[in-house]
Amino acid sequence: MSSVELTPPEVARWARRAGVPLASGREADVAATAAHIADVIGVLRELDLDSTSPVAESLATASPAVVSPAEELADARV
Repeated sequence: MSSVELTPPEVARWARRAGVPLASGREADVAATAAHIADVIGVLRELDLDSTSPVAESLATASPAVVSPAEELADARV
């Protein structure tokens, strides 16, 4: 991802180009949000996940104490 941040006028132009309605005066907020998302993605890309096993493998070897999604839903119902 580029380290160049979008300016509010660029946000307005890209929104118009994409056909996304953007309320007047929201350009700065959208630009700040886009910059934050870019920062988070940059941090995530730097993580070393080579030693992290896929979730399917983790679930297959998980202890019986792990709650399945179906059990979680049943438990969450009020």
